[in-house]
Amino acid sequence: MNSHAALLIAAFAGVLVASASSRQQSEPVKKQYESPDKALIASVVATNSGTAIASSESRIEVHSSTGELLAQEDFTSQDGEHGYAVIKAEWTPDSQFFVFNLESSGGHSPWHTPAKFYSRKQQRIIGLDDALHDSLTGGEFLISAPDKVTVRLWFKKKKVTVSLSELAEAATTRGR
Repeated sequence: MNSHAALLIAAFAGVLVASASSRQQSEPVKKQYESPDKALIASVVATNSGTAIASSESRIEVHSSTGELLAQEDFTSQDGEHGYAVIKAEWTPDSQFFVFNLESSGGHSPWHTPAKFYSRKQQRIIGLDDALHDSLTGGEFLISAPDKVTVRLWFKKKKVTVSLSELAEAATTRGR
């Protein structure tokens, strides 16, 4: 093989490697959570491509095991500083609710860590802050069987444990 052909092959190989590398970097980082009954998959997708889930604004997607999109919510801002990142996510043991909490990407209101949950029965995402008529703080929640969540309320200055099925039902009744 002459040096000209070898140079062309090397250049072509370099283009292929660069192309594959840029494709890998542009793929969004995604963390998946399979429901305990394995019927649903919730994904936390980093919407600032190439960054870690924990430091990126996020999108939540809930799919059936066959891939059907059941619900989604995007917490991305145009400037990357006014959206939210998912910092913790977990299914309830009964597989009926996917709970997640958020942190501001811009550092505003660091005391406030809103939480939301996906309701399997209603096939929608519901805000815990709205359902509890208070702001959540502390950045943590605790799940207990079958469908309970414990959170810290900002204005009432206390921890509460609530049934997500009751909150989902009440949110659906108010929304009618």
